[in-house]
Amino acid sequence: MTLIGEKAKRKLEKVRQKVEAKRIEEKKLKAVEDNVNDPTKADQLPSEFNLPVRVNPGQKKLIKSVGELIDSGKLLKGQRMLRKALAAWKKCTFRIGIVGNAGTGKSSLAAQIIGNEYSKESKLQEGTIQKTIFTSSVNQNVQCIELLLLENQKDREKLSNIVLAENIDVFVLVTDSWFTEVYIWFASWLRRRGKEFILVRTKIDIAVERQSKDENVVLKIKESCISGLKSNLSIVRPVHAISTKFPSNWNASTFATDLIQARIKTSSTKKGSKKKKSSKKSEKSSTIALSLFPMSIAMLRFKYELMLDRIWIVSAMATTSGVLSTDEYAIVADLELIKTEIQFYFDQFGLTEQNIKKVRKDDNFLSVWKLIKSGDGVKSLLKQASVQQKEEQFAKLLKLLPVIGGNVSFATVSSTLSFLLMELFQLAQQVLDQQAVLPGQIVPNRSQAKILEPAVKKTLHVDL
Repeated sequence: MTLIGEKAKRKLEKVRQKVEAKRIEEKKLKAVEDNVNDPTKADQLPSEFNLPVRVNPGQKKLIKSVGELIDSGKLLKGQRMLRKALAAWKKCTFRIGIVGNAGTGKSSLAAQIIGNEYSKESKLQEGTIQKTIFTSSVNQNVQCIELLLLENQKDREKLSNIVLAENIDVFVLVTDSWFTEVYIWFASWLRRRGKEFILVRTKIDIAVERQSKDENVVLKIKESCISGLKSNLSIVRPVHAISTKFPSNWNASTFATDLIQARIKTSSTKKGSKKKKSSKKSEKSSTIALSLFPMSIAMLRFKYELMLDRIWIVSAMATTSGVLSTDEYAIVADLELIKTEIQFYFDQFGLTEQNIKKVRKDDNFLSVWKLIKSGDGVKSLLKQASVQQKEEQFAKLLKLLPVIGGNVSFATVSSTLSFLLMELFQLAQQVLDQQAVLPGQIVPNRSQAKILEPAVKKTLHVDL
């Protein structure tokens, strides 16, 4: 009896250990998923190639169509469909009206929104209204239209006519002091026509420097800034205090968020848009973040989320290419496609050799990334990922896309890209932190977003 009892106990203990191990694993998976769904709320990052591939609900139709094409042997057609999906963000349009008095920082704000690479065209309309159009070099469909506010009544009527003809999605009202009577008139005019607008107080760094001893200086400035709008129009909405000199500081993240949300809102309320299509329109509208400059932590997060949604597409294309990336491990992956996507991550996060050197003094660190971008480092990472990746992470996609979802090469490419994307996301935050440090300070003065600070920072392992 004793022997049987001991055997039963050992068996029960093994069962208990298995249940506990499964519970711990599920907890880890949930933590990883939470980090991926909202990276700015993550306390710790995974240290292995086990980030789960994510499929946006709006992509299920695409997955089904691609799966049917691949099942029927039409690989090239499936590849074309995936390539089209990757390039869809360039078809998104966004026209931002930046309106304010002379010298308020309108041009600098336009460059902060779309980046420093743009084309510029200025013209005088209706005799007195100065209009300047900034067109993004990243996406020709994204423009900032700078308009000058003038005081007299005739100029106001001219401005109204120009605004109505421009088909602007959202307006940004810019001041470097407070919103005067002409701003009150324009805000009222916009509100009557149901136009979206955002309030911005520029050059906040100058005011903070002048009143450095007052801890509440920014709050006081914002309250003073909007007092006229509150008393005259009962407009209650936030004023975003920003600085183009320190672009990621103060309310840069809330401004970026409001900009994206306004684009989503205008897209879903345009004439002719049906309720059934509103969610799809919103998803497409949010991809506009890929056309904007990474000026804040919030914008980095928008970009991270969108690039995470691309990973299964790139992995599917790389896997169905038929190109053998490493003979030793027999991994099918189009290295050129993967290298292009990695460069896309660098471009989207605004990472260059110059700004990386400012935050990472170690020459080996930059050498590793150069090796990865060249393709040799990617091979090394693919080998590691093929060993470390966990197949259960891809069970969900296996149901949606049977031919590719259970493929070891697909899992390997997905894990590698997920890992690199997260690493670059962290690096981009460090670059923003470095740019955010004010004169005389050691750490950035930022309170509007939580920064990812992993407890243990993983080191890249690349065979040199």
